[in-house]
Amino acid sequence: MGLFGLSGIIVNDSIVLVSFYQQLVAEGMERFQAIVEACVRRLRAVLLSVPPGR
Repeated sequence: MGLFGLSGIIVNDSIVLVSFYQQLVAEGMERFQAIVEACVRRLRAVLLSVPPGR
């Protein structure tokens, strides 16, 4: 059951990452720079959601 829940979280984070990337490209940012920026911002959000000590 836990694997299914974890899979859902991973898929959701991936969808948010791709949509954020598309938004940055639509605003005129270069593709490579948009990939880096989207990854940095999404990774920060994921790391902040991990409880301390885990």
